Amino acid sequence: MKIPYNHDYTPPAPTVEIWLAAPGEALTVGPIEAFIDSGADVTLIPRQQLRPLHVKALRRRTLRSQWGERRPVDVYIVEIGIGDNLRLPWVEAVADDIGSELVLGRSALNKLRVLLDGPRATVEISA
Repeated sequence: MKIPYNHDYTPPAPTVEIWLAAPGEALTVGPIEAFIDSGADVTLIPRQQLRPLHVKALRRRTLRSQWGERRPVDVYIVEIGIGDNLRLPWVEAVADDIGSELVLGRSALNKLRVLLDGPRATVEISA
């Protein structure tokens, strides 16, 4: 699937609408716009979007931001749906208690083929 970059960002950035589910359950939370960030190690989900899934934290880890700050976070396993036919099972994600933006990091992106076409301002995603 080809998706145009989001021009609400400067410069325009790749985003995609996703749905969330607890492992093995129906996709019930969404659609949510997710910022595609190949530099992020893990997928970051605002806690208020995780609550309806009733998933339990697997463990606590320390997250280090791009500015070097460190903070403890809860780690979860979720499933992510993209479009009509892509479903990513068992994606590691951390709960974000501060931000409101969902960041699709490499814990999800490494399950996909993702082509960022900057000159055409599109992202192409496939399994």
